[in-house]
Amino acid sequence: MKAHTVRPAYFFPSKKYPQDRLNQRSAFLRGFDVIATPLFSTFISHLYTPVEDLGRFCVEVAKGRWPDQQVFMNTDMRKLVKELP
Repeated sequence: MKAHTVRPAYFFPSKKYPQDRLNQRSAFLRGFDVIATPLFSTFISHLYTPVEDLGRFCVEVAKGRWPDQQVFMNTDMRKLVKELP
């Protein structure tokens, strides 16, 4: 068994599953998400991780992809996910 450290930046429940947002975020944080998401994804995209990409990335790490790397910063994750088929 090998441990990996995943260091995502800002992420939140997917818009595809609105019930998750209601159960995982307070009203204040849901409001913050509405404002922060477009700002982060546009102006500081290296600090934003779409939750779908985070999930896909973690599955690939668990399957043994990128075995020589143990720590994954957000910018690394975003770059590696884009390289996936």
